[in-house]
Amino acid sequence: MSKIRQYVENMFYALPKTTEVLAVKEQLIEGMEEKYGALIEEGIQEAEAFNQVVSEFGSIEELCNELNLTPVPNAFQHDLLNEYELFRKKFSKAIAAGVMLILFALASVSIMEDIFLWPEAIVTLIFLMMIGISVGLFVYFGTKNSHYEERLESLGAKRHVKVVREKNEVVEAINHVIMLIATMLFFVGGFLFHMWSIAWVVFPLAGVLCGIINGIDKIRKTK
Repeated sequence: MSKIRQYVENMFYALPKTTEVLAVKEQLIEGMEEKYGALIEEGIQEAEAFNQVVSEFGSIEELCNELNLTPVPNAFQHDLLNEYELFRKKFSKAIAAGVMLILFALASVSIMEDIFLWPEAIVTLIFLMMIGISVGLFVYFGTKNSHYEERLESLGAKRHVKVVREKNEVVEAINHVIMLIATMLFFVGGFLFHMWSIAWVVFPLAGVLCGIINGIDKIRKTK
C-alpha cells in the first residue's frame, strides 16, 4: 500500500462506508497520487512532496462538512463523548445554580440588613462569599467544558460535540426555566407575603423536578 493511500485510508477510517464516501476516497487517492508523482518528477524530495500533497488535502472536518457526514466515533472517542454528555448535564445545573446564587445574594442584602438587622460587615462578608462561589462555579465548569471540547475536537470529533450540545439543549432549557421560576417564587413569597422562613423550599423542590425531567429524558433515550 502506498504512503498516500495509507494516509487517506486512515483519514476515512471513521467515516460511514457508503458508496458515495468510497467513491470520493478513491478519487481523492487518485488525485493525490497523481500530484505526488508530478512533484517527484520535478525533483522534489519524497518527504517534502508528501507534506505538500497532504497540506493541500485539507482536514477531514472540511470533507465531512462538504459531504454532510458525521464520522463514526472510535472506542476512545465514544467513551469521552459519553463522559462529556454526562458533564453537560452537570454544567447546565451548575450555571443555573450560579445565576440563582447571584440573584439570591443581591436580594439577601436588604433582607439581612432590614429584616434581621445584621451588622453591615457580616452582610458584606456573606454577600461576597456567595458571589465568590458563583464566580467559582462559572470558572470551574466553563474551563472544564472548554477542556472537553478541545480534546474532542483534537480527536476529530467536533461534529459529535455539536450533536451532544443539541441533544441536551431542550432539557437544559427546561431546567433553566424551572430554576428561574423557583427564584421568582422565592422573591415573590418573600417580598410580597413575608414568607422568607419557608420560601427557600422552592429550591429543593425545583431540584427534584429537574431530576425527574432528567430521569425521564434518560429513559426516553434508552428506548
